[in-house]
Amino acid sequence: MSALFNNSYIYANGPNSQYGSVGGFFTLGGNSQDVFGITNYHVVEKDGSATEDAPVFRRGSTQLIGRLKYWFELEPGEGLNFFDLALFNVNKAAIQPLWNLPVSGFAEAATVSQVQMVMNNNIVHVGVSAGLLNGPFNIGLEHQEYKFGNLLQIQSSSDNNAFSSPGDSGSIILSGDKIVALLLGADSNNPLISYGIPFIDNTNNRGILNYFDLKPLVN
Repeated sequence: MSALFNNSYIYANGPNSQYGSVGGFFTLGGNSQDVFGITNYHVVEKDGSATEDAPVFRRGSTQLIGRLKYWFELEPGEGLNFFDLALFNVNKAAIQPLWNLPVSGFAEAATVSQVQMVMNNNIVHVGVSAGLLNGPFNIGLEHQEYKFGNLLQIQSSSDNNAFSSPGDSGSIILSGDKIVALLLGADSNNPLISYGIPFIDNTNNRGILNYFDLKPLVN
């Protein structure tokens, strides 16, 4: 069984369904026995809903890596969303929590300037943060439009390459050695701009850590 790394491609609901990434591996609430992978809800949902214990697989294979446990459902139309995330129990034998950077905790999204994503192929995507913005933002996910607030806006550092691409949804965004955000996706009108869901949001108290007591699993 080959190891699954941070920001690796995953899928649920069948090999022909949408796919995204497992951003990283965490323990929850001080319980070091259970390990969870984090991704977007839109990566693991099916027809707008999800089921506890639904299987999650490695992209390009039938290797079961975990089962869905917690999530925030997305509200389409005029409803305002603050989270697009899901946590799934991980088969510990299938993972290798390799960040390719020395991760030492979390940083408040509003305070960072340069950010990066280290992909599974060790390619580093670099961007510049425009700060934590209230929105609302209209973002298309899996052929459905959603409104979001409180997102980290990121401009690609390259004029020719996007910060994120289809399939990167659910990846972890870092600033130096700190975890900053969970990638939501790119701006449908400007692919050089991407958005992330903050782990720490001290202004509006809507960061991921306000709802889940996550501790990053490191080597």
